[in-house]
Amino acid sequence: MKTLSIYVLIVLMSVSVIGCNSAPGSSTAPDAYSSYYPYMNGGGLYNGGTGTGTGTNTLPPFTAGATSTLTIEGATLTQQNQLFGQYTKRSMNNPQNIQVNVNLSKTYNGQGYGGSVSIRYQDNGITYQGTLSASQADPRDTAYNIFFNYGGNKVFHGFFEDNIGAIIIVFDQIYDLGDGSPTSGQSTGSIYFKNFDTTYAPHPPAHCWRVSIGPYDCRAWKWGEGVATTYAIYPESFYYTKLGTFSTMNLYQAFNTSVLQ
Repeated sequence: MKTLSIYVLIVLMSVSVIGCNSAPGSSTAPDAYSSYYPYMNGGGLYNGGTGTGTGTNTLPPFTAGATSTLTIEGATLTQQNQLFGQYTKRSMNNPQNIQVNVNLSKTYNGQGYGGSVSIRYQDNGITYQGTLSASQADPRDTAYNIFFNYGGNKVFHGFFEDNIGAIIIVFDQIYDLGDGSPTSGQSTGSIYFKNFDTTYAPHPPAHCWRVSIGPYDCRAWKWGEGVATTYAIYPESFYYTKLGTFSTMNLYQAFNTSVLQ
């Protein structure tokens, strides 16, 4: 999913990104590969190689946060490609090297965590990257993105958004490597997604988990006009679809050393 502006190194470097964007409420349907909401971090779609379609194109490593391989749900390759295409809103041929990068930190004067979650993959020789975010400017934006105890275990989940929908990332099995070092903390986890319904209505001036009505309401664990974030670890299946799982993500890199503080 997503906020996918295109940076094709050879062909499209000279094309203005502005030309790909659609403003909320315009007569043109939103482009799944653009980002036009100012409070979100533009992720972008990037081709770091020759554009030959050989699948050899690469991107530089992520320079912040923690990165793990994302395994897409599905019993067959066809099912995986269909699900991943539903998430990204583009047809898949043979996506490879699917990675998730998590780069979060605690919101100033708040208990929650904000930042970005990026998903990167290659398909037909082009490397795509979309970034979803939770603003760190307002503690209310990250109030639901917290560590909490559930069933005797420390867990985390949080909302992140781009222009075509939202994800919830879950860290559900936190452990260390047995060496007593806090920097060895690792976790398995999963990602769930919910795309917005097709609409020309403008996005409210708030993240979708703070919206309680209409097509931009992306809440799970709904409670009145808010969210009962500690009610469960995973979002309800009638609100969110499971995209995939990851393992051995370094929490102290993912949360920039602020994990469990």
